[in-house]
Amino acid sequence: MNVLIPTAAWSLLAYGFFEAGLTTMVLEHVGENQIFFDIGAHFGYYTLLAHHLVGPGGQVHAFEPTPSTHAILQSNTAGRGSIFVNGCATFCECTVLPFHDYGPTYSAYNSFRKARLGGLIRAPEPTTIDVQTTTVDEYVKSTRAVPDFVKIDAESTEMEVLKGMEKTLVECKPIVSLEVGDMDVPDAPRSHDTISHLLARGYQAYEYRDGHIVPHQLQDTYAYADILFLPDGAHRA
Repeated sequence: MNVLIPTAAWSLLAYGFFEAGLTTMVLEHVGENQIFFDIGAHFGYYTLLAHHLVGPGGQVHAFEPTPSTHAILQSNTAGRGSIFVNGCATFCECTVLPFHDYGPTYSAYNSFRKARLGGLIRAPEPTTIDVQTTTVDEYVKSTRAVPDFVKIDAESTEMEVLKGMEKTLVECKPIVSLEVGDMDVPDAPRSHDTISHLLARGYQAYEYRDGHIVPHQLQDTYAYADILFLPDGAHRA
């Protein structure tokens, strides 16, 4: 796949994979003929991984609103008919919103809110662009693509994404992975509240620890992590 250097893609070059925890979650819970939603697809690592796992009978629907990043995503997925690339963001409503683009090196932090950097990284001043949004519920209704797994990495707008997929959560019960992290971003919901939102809708939470996926205990604050949510009654792979 095509990536930009320097970015977090160094991990791909050094180890051949990115984010051991989330990669393990996807490997264990995405299978043949399933439908995978990649919300915050970036360059397409999870899009391509899921495409390999679902096979020719499955589908991958990727969402990446930054035009420059979207172009790389398109180049990485070209010629794969079961991958559907969308140049919009998912949100709690269908609208147009200002979006912060921090440039190619810091494109993983592009967001509707302030970059979730935690004070450790000095990113350049962003360019503000207008971005079209949709909701997962509206997308499912219009495409009839019912997801089995929804990966959400939306840089401080995870709660808004969840609010825009209420019907999908209740009626379809997809597996969900959610990036969390409290980095003092103004007006961003707490990760505790976002996780509680899914727990209240009949999900159980899991985390990656010491090479294994294990039950997660709700915390007051969170550093960067990915949490896996399985609907009640579902079994761990």
